[in-house]
Amino acid sequence: MNESYPFEERLVSYLYETFPDAQDIPNEQMLSTVLNLLEKASHYGFEAEDDQAVYIVTAYLLGVDFDNEFPAAAHILTDPAFSAAEKAEQLQTWTQELLKTLEEEQATTTILPPQEPIPHAATIDTYLEMQEDSAPFREKAEWVVQLLISGNITGFKENFSPNFLRQLGAAEVEKVCTTIFLPFFSGAEKLSNSATVTMTTDAFGSTGYAFYLSFINQHEEKHFVIYMVSEDNRIVVANLLPNKTYQDMH
Repeated sequence: MNESYPFEERLVSYLYETFPDAQDIPNEQMLSTVLNLLEKASHYGFEAEDDQAVYIVTAYLLGVDFDNEFPAAAHILTDPAFSAAEKAEQLQTWTQELLKTLEEEQATTTILPPQEPIPHAATIDTYLEMQEDSAPFREKAEWVVQLLISGNITGFKENFSPNFLRQLGAAEVEKVCTTIFLPFFSGAEKLSNSATVTMTTDAFGSTGYAFYLSFINQHEEKHFVIYMVSEDNRIVVANLLPNKTYQDMH
């Protein structure tokens, strides 16, 4: 990267080179966004170019308003005990851990592969049987989603898989709820009545159903998949993946 260019232009070039999907953003728009973010970075005390670059990359990965939408990030940025360099280091570490958690969360549940083709009549019977069997799982899934929409993290955690809770740790689950799930469901107005349903088995062998759902907020339709399994004769959440559709997962 040619350091004779203005810093903001070098940042734009870095984003284009590092993140292939950034190519979809026009240069003028990207430059304007970077300039606005540099002002915000300065507000938080970032003056060194390396520290400002950390802020810009974090904003690209998590969204330009990550400093308002993620309480953990807001705490780092506004903590007077941290110097600018320490804020940048803490922010970078937190972002890496958050993205790692998302990747691990996505890998914890496995969709069962399609079964071999069966006669048409049997297919209808199987479909109707699955619809009937999955009904209580769907009801519980929608109820749990309403907990998140209302901001009830405690209620959600009480209905989260004890197996995964032990594996991930209560603090990690709460962090994911606070920094990912609550912002995602913020402003949700109505769950869609339609859903794609598949059978699923989690990493611990518990079986149940995955529901590919969506909801409407003021601006758009958002999609997600929630995995519900029976664990110790109780229906619980095994996983929840925001911004995923059936097509994304297959």
